[in-house]
Amino acid sequence: MPTNNAVNQMYSAKINITSAQIKSLSASPIQLVAAPGVGKFICPLAIYSKFNYGGTNAFTNGSIINPVLGNKLYTYSQLWAVSAITGTTTRFIVATGGGSSQTNAIDNLALNLAAAGAEYAGNAANDNSIDIQVYYQIFPV
Repeated sequence: MPTNNAVNQMYSAKINITSAQIKSLSASPIQLVAAPGVGKFICPLAIYSKFNYGGTNAFTNGSIINPVLGNKLYTYSQLWAVSAITGTTTRFIVATGGGSSQTNAIDNLALNLAAAGAEYAGNAANDNSIDIQVYYQIFPV
């Protein structure tokens, strides 16, 4: 029988990632959800994102953008491929789980957004951005 307690509660967080932040995602991941506290972990349920092309110029180069727990210990799902970020159209992506890698450390880790390798360049006008909405639950370890 299901119980109605805090463990079953779904939370959401919304954030806008600026052009400057996108260009430094490999060196400086962006926190989407703060670490939940000792003895707890974040379980992402779905991530909705929208790439906003500013209309001036595109990004160049770059690498895959992933939501990750902690410092790239656990990859939830590929969110943005390089071709989507270097395009010149507004795009929508919904990630609902999928990829993972084993880790023995999930306790009290923030959910971050990070690039897997090379930093993005281009978009000199700094008018591109990404809107992200995360749906998640918090569970005891």
